[in-house]
Amino acid sequence: MTLLALENLTVRRGECPVVDGVTLTIGEGEFVGLIGPNGAGKTSLLRGALGLLPHQGRSSLSALPPKARAKAAAFLPQGRDIAWPVTVETLVALGRAPHGGTGAAAVNDALDRMALHAYRHRIATALSGGEQARVLIARALAQETPLLLADEPVAGLDPEAQIRTMEVFAGLAAEGRAVVASIHDLGLAARHCSRLLMLHRGQLVADGPPAEVLTDRRLAEVFGIRGFHADTPDGPVFQPTGVVR
Repeated sequence: MTLLALENLTVRRGECPVVDGVTLTIGEGEFVGLIGPNGAGKTSLLRGALGLLPHQGRSSLSALPPKARAKAAAFLPQGRDIAWPVTVETLVALGRAPHGGTGAAAVNDALDRMALHAYRHRIATALSGGEQARVLIARALAQETPLLLADEPVAGLDPEAQIRTMEVFAGLAAEGRAVVASIHDLGLAARHCSRLLMLHRGQLVADGPPAEVLTDRRLAEVFGIRGFHADTPDGPVFQPTGVVR
């Protein structure tokens, strides 16, 4: 089942297209990494798909009424500001708003997935930045939507939290849901994502399994780097090794 369909999606900043005619579909069971250098259009693509930015072309999500959209897709933005000194449990429960606020089981499941049960009664604004980021991921999980769109969800997390979060997203895909996450760490993307979308100057230049997307030519042309690839007993490994000069 298709959870997101984009057709010639274009988002402009003034006259300049920051997302330029992107067409793609996202289906159940996919963990999709959205990759590209700074300014490639990743955030604009996610926001345009959700109807949060003016756009041309078609997005199946932006065409939905707001309430239906909130039940179809959760969005985790880059910004991690928590405005009110509420408990972690209360903040995570805000993810249930599209469902009328009901769903204690969903809140508990989200706290479990992000290893936050010991924090549930603590004040969210008193936590470290990385802990707050995990709480906001849990809030998005509590929304229990078929699709999760996440903008740099693992940025600023420690290595254990990064890996655990990627495993949580892969687990959602294994359950038949789908995740699209913009990711700067190409090693994490190569290891955990089932599919990568590579953006460059607003255009979708590659779409496929990580090993097919992260070629030497594309790494050099899009990111300006060289990389090391290996298949290991623990899974694929990718590590940037140098700058192309």
